[in-house]
Amino acid sequence: MKLNDYELMQINGGVSVWALIGALAGLVFGVGMVDGYARPPKCRR
Repeated sequence: MKLNDYELMQINGGVSVWALIGALAGLVFGVGMVDGYARPPKCRR
């Protein structure tokens, strides 16, 4: 069975762009927290 363009647009599922951006932002935040905990920055006085 072949679907036309309209029927293809009606199919829901997959991962949205915003979900990928959110996952990447969470990953970067988590890596930064672990890095800050493992190697805390020194005070520059």
